[in-house]
Amino acid sequence: MPFPFADIRSFIADAEKEGSLQNVNGADPNLEIGGITEMVAAKANPSLLVFDKIMGYKPGFRITTNLFNTQARTARVLGLNENLRGIDLVKSWKQKMTQISPIAPKEVSDGPVKENIMDGDKIDVNIFPAAKWGYLDGGNFLGTGCSVITRHPDSGWVNVGTYRVMTIGKKNEVSINIAPGKHGDIIRKLYWERGRNCPIAICLGQEPSFFVAGGHFLTAAGESVFNFTGGLQGRPVEYIVGEKTGLPIPATAEIVIEGELIPVEKKSVMDGPFGEWPGYITPAKKVPIVDIKRIYYRNNPIILGSPPLKPPMPEVLAVNVITSAALWREIEQHMPDVKGVWCANEGGTGGTPGFFVVVAIKQRYPGHAKQAGMAAAACRAGAYAGRYVVVVDDDIDPSNLSDVVWSIATRCDPLEGIDVIRDTWDSPVDPLLDPAKAEAGDFTTNRAIINSCRPYHKLSSFPPVIKVTPETRRKILEKYPEIFKAEDKSMKSSN
Repeated sequence: MPFPFADIRSFIADAEKEGSLQNVNGADPNLEIGGITEMVAAKANPSLLVFDKIMGYKPGFRITTNLFNTQARTARVLGLNENLRGIDLVKSWKQKMTQISPIAPKEVSDGPVKENIMDGDKIDVNIFPAAKWGYLDGGNFLGTGCSVITRHPDSGWVNVGTYRVMTIGKKNEVSINIAPGKHGDIIRKLYWERGRNCPIAICLGQEPSFFVAGGHFLTAAGESVFNFTGGLQGRPVEYIVGEKTGLPIPATAEIVIEGELIPVEKKSVMDGPFGEWPGYITPAKKVPIVDIKRIYYRNNPIILGSPPLKPPMPEVLAVNVITSAALWREIEQHMPDVKGVWCANEGGTGGTPGFFVVVAIKQRYPGHAKQAGMAAAACRAGAYAGRYVVVVDDDIDPSNLSDVVWSIATRCDPLEGIDVIRDTWDSPVDPLLDPAKAEAGDFTTNRAIINSCRPYHKLSSFPPVIKVTPETRRKILEKYPEIFKAEDKSMKSSN
């Protein structure tokens, strides 16, 4: 079956067809768009939103939000069964990841993104709606759901990441905030160390699977997001070559800013404050400027807005599913019988596993649980910006936090079962990060590994769990199907 989405518009059209789209006209970009996004996202089964006729902007210049805020839409963008939920959805995506054969992208001479081009004195980035998402935000942010493209100056590897972009009142400049240690940060510094500006292309609205592949640990350094997305879609990603940077630009992107990232020592502005994925307002910080050389955009362009929202939200966001699967896949490369990984929405997730990760294992040997916790905290997919890793037995559903808390309360001896790892890689948006450390460039924190598995040497003697046996459950379901049929319908409607 061919992949159904060629661009963000076809994904939105699909949501409209199923009745999960809400159009909002006349919203104020200062707080109203962000407020509506947050209030709708807090509902069960939140709608995909499209804002048009935005105050102060030309009709047709739109912002869309809440694209992946249901498990069904998350499944859809990943090409999975839309009826899957929780850990079953994560497991399905993990399995699919291993089956994807990369397909190289295809260069084309033209595409929808070239319907309009601004060069030289005609460049004006301020014609595009930029939202002030939260009441303490220090500016209006054009890029929150963007895909930022850079190229390694030595290997030629093209990196795609998600880094926030703020308007600064200039027609030909925006700021960009890239966290220390991210691939985009490493690449830009290689250019700066050689006395060069870093070529950069910022896509502000793109086909959804390309966006999630670039921002959510689906590829490692040296691996191509273009190739991975092509494999997922079953067809090459078509791209044009940016004339100012030579970078590949998705041909169906909505808006692309092409330019050069100037070293922060030469030119900078204060970015923020900004409400970040842990659920707190982060302070303003000095960030570099992008000198815009060209802007490509489609007729009636659509900006993908993906502002961080205070966790938890009722529905699991795409990032939970994607990062959980990526982390699961990496951990099981080092040990047997990993039965599930869950990056809890309650711990915040913003292109990272977040502050609360649960790993379920079938214990096979002494120390297995500790090894699983250490691997989750140290591997590439899990190393950044974490706080707690909880390891549970395979009778616990890691996506059911009630079960997880019960496991901690009844199986974890605080003295023996909790270890703290010091000086681990942290995010600048961590609310516990000491400002003095951050000012000195020390973005490190401490992480706890909580072993809430039954002690391995007591597996056979540990008290059995109160539960309905599988045989009794089968008999009850056969005898009283009407009771549980109604319950199943209620659960499905809530998802």
